Amino acid sequence: MEKYTFDNQQLDGSLTLNYLDLQGSDNGSWLGGLLSGADSCFSAYVDARGAADGCDYEMPMIVSGCLVSQGIQGFQLGLIMKSQTGDNCDQLISVGQMRVIVEHDGIAEKASGIGGGRGPGGGPGPGGNGSRL
Repeated sequence: MEKYTFDNQQLDGSLTLNYLDLQGSDNGSWLGGLLSGADSCFSAYVDARGAADGCDYEMPMIVSGCLVSQGIQGFQLGLIMKSQTGDNCDQLISVGQMRVIVEHDGIAEKASGIGGGRGPGGGPGPGGNGSRL
């Protein structure tokens, strides 16, 4: 299971995306994202940099869906591996490979455990409480 948290949303649309793999050692905190959307639906672009079992990587990604009381409906995540350095990189997808991940039941449920999430002016980020997934 993975958890994502959108934090530090600014008025210019920039944000931070935190990621934690609860079944492995992959984690990252990615700055420089952009957020766009209307009403409760959004797309967030993040130029992700993370580490997994000694392998540092760069992996641009797009996360999209619509915020609902249970979490994010229609959750989709698209990514492409841009670069890798270090040990155990053969455990990740190869440079140039892409993935599209869709939530099997259509709802990425809210969870707690990473990030705190504050939006513009110090108020809650998208989703009310740090948009924890």
